[in-house]
Amino acid sequence: MWFKYDDKGRLTKETYTYKSYDTYEYGSSQVMVKQYSKTNELTGSGTFILNSKGYITGGFANYRHDEHTEKYEYDNNGILIKASRIGGYWSDKTTYKYENGNMVQQIIVNRYQNQRSIDTTTYTFFTDKTSTIENKNYGLSYQSNLHKNLKKTVDSKYQKGTFYYKFDDKERVAMQTLKNGIDTIYYLKYSYAD
Repeated sequence: MWFKYDDKGRLTKETYTYKSYDTYEYGSSQVMVKQYSKTNELTGSGTFILNSKGYITGGFANYRHDEHTEKYEYDNNGILIKASRIGGYWSDKTTYKYENGNMVQQIIVNRYQNQRSIDTTTYTFFTDKTSTIENKNYGLSYQSNLHKNLKKTVDSKYQKGTFYYKFDDKERVAMQTLKNGIDTIYYLKYSYAD
């Protein structure tokens, strides 16, 4: 993935491996996100309203013909505690639980074609390693950071494993790998402008 930023350090363009991309436009109280195919065809868009602290509180999106509304709730410290998606192909409600500045549990209640499922994901963290790969660190200042520290493990019915990291000379994450035993589930590489 490749990223472009404005002079305020906000993400303005995110290009994916297969050359499709998203653009971000900022107003005083909203963010507009547009999705494009690799042939520059508009495939989706969303407009999200910001609260007085600059975080998304809700909005309307239509991504690949999937129209839905989104809503976000925060505690008094600006930490995301609830999110919901209503309409479109499916609906869900997510609640988040935190300990020591880290999101340790995420519970998603999904509804799809009158079927209901509950997905719980739990995380553990390295208490001595600060995360440099959260939302605000790559220009998404309108989204709350979910983790103060780097994730150590993840456990859910869809994904289970241990995270491994490599760091640059400034102790920032240069690579994150998730493994389940000897099998690599995914890896991400990071580079920084300075």
